[in-house]
Amino acid sequence: MTYTLESPLRDLIDLPRRVEAADFVIKLDEGVARHEQTVRDYVVTDAIAEALGEGLDLVAGSLNRQSSRGAFLDGSFGSGKSHYMAVLHLLLSGDLNVRQIPGLEAVVADRQDLLERKLLVLDYNLLGGEVVRRRALRRVPQHRRRATPRRSPSRAARQ
Repeated sequence: MTYTLESPLRDLIDLPRRVEAADFVIKLDEGVARHEQTVRDYVVTDAIAEALGEGLDLVAGSLNRQSSRGAFLDGSFGSGKSHYMAVLHLLLSGDLNVRQIPGLEAVVADRQDLLERKLLVLDYNLLGGEVVRRRALRRVPQHRRRATPRRSPSRAARQ
């Protein structure tokens, strides 16, 4: 098909007939599971780079002091909270592709010691009203299986 300056916009780009606010929102676990798309779609501004650096510094400080720390992430619907957490999760999980997102070069370079550590990173949200501790502990075996390579049984175990 040939397009001209008089071609209607609907012929030039694919526009959906209907768009819902939820079409632009991801859940944390979806952002991690679909990490290639999360990495491809994520746009880092100076403020986001700074916030990711602060998040990584919070984790590093907790690990260095061997103390639990928490943070409250606040933002309106669709402001990028889950995307931010998915990228933070991927950074802490050792995903090399997320380190290549334009705008994160300095954040990654300044925190190599933390990003090279082997960490068990759990993702969960508080929606649904389940007790946090129970929900987190239920996910640990699943994450350990994913993070630990399978080994063949030893000879003694096979006999």
